[in-house]
Amino acid sequence: MKENKKQNVFSEAGIRLYKPLEIKKSKEEKEYQIFKRWVLYLAFGLAFGLLIMCVQFYF
Repeated sequence: MKENKKQNVFSEAGIRLYKPLEIKKSKEEKEYQIFKRWVLYLAFGLAFGLLIMCVQFYF
């Protein structure tokens, strides 16, 4: 409720907030986000490594 009141005050003053005010996330949500990020890094790393191996094989 407080965040909504703060946003209303800003919007009445003519100030646009480019991102919504941060809502506190639970520890599980933060850990899940970190896990997703590392899975993405791993996938890109493997794809990049495979690309390099293919280029070396053909040339």
